[in-house]
Amino acid sequence: MCVKSNETSGRTRRRVLAATAAGSAGFLAGCTGLLAESSEQDDPDEDDGSPATEEPESTATDGPATGTLFADEFEGARIDTDRWIVDRGDDETVDVSDGALYNDSPKRENDGGKLSTVETFAVEGTVRIESRVRLDDPDSWDGTVGELYFQSTENKVELVELDNYNHTELAVNQNGAEMTGRTVEVGPHIGESAWHDYSVTVDLDTATVTSVRRDSERFDVAVDVSDAIGESERFRAGFALGRGCEVSHEFFRLERL
Repeated sequence: MCVKSNETSGRTRRRVLAATAAGSAGFLAGCTGLLAESSEQDDPDEDDGSPATEEPESTATDGPATGTLFADEFEGARIDTDRWIVDRGDDETVDVSDGALYNDSPKRENDGGKLSTVETFAVEGTVRIESRVRLDDPDSWDGTVGELYFQSTENKVELVELDNYNHTELAVNQNGAEMTGRTVEVGPHIGESAWHDYSVTVDLDTATVTSVRRDSERFDVAVDVSDAIGESERFRAGFALGRGCEVSHEFFRLERL
């Protein structure tokens, strides 16, 4: 039987403790190095040399966006019912051919239907209707150039060419009613079978029609249409059918100025 002395046993324990201490020191040193490396990589304030990212400038503007809100040149083979609401009157012909919308109504005065946009628009800013219209019958009573239809009142503001069969006046109507200062005299009788350009401009913020135009003749007006607008927040645009007319429209456009 062999028994180790206490001296030998003590030397062995010292060697084991020394090795353990050395191993612990190496482990701690390795951890310290990893922590330092991680700190260097994750420092958000350190410049890595890449270009700085700039924040985009704000594109917000005051007031409503301007530009074309709606336009139709009637180039298809039919009325686009995805864009237009067709309210056709009895015995009324409304179709599209040869790049124009043609309307023939045997009825008189305010009888007949209308075309209005499916889309609605905000009652804000200044808007302008432009259209190119031809009277196909010299005995037409008048021709409606364009209308705005307001939702809360079910009323309208319209620009028509009238003076019975002479067509020497442009009139701004509020829901078809006679209005003081609503009519302006335009040039000589235009006759039939000729295209003419028209426009009406409406300041929706002040509920005022500010100008009307036929071809090169433009007239500044100040017609209050607040009763037609009422408390409406949205409107549609379009033009009346009927009125005992034969009328063609080559294009119709609504813009916000």
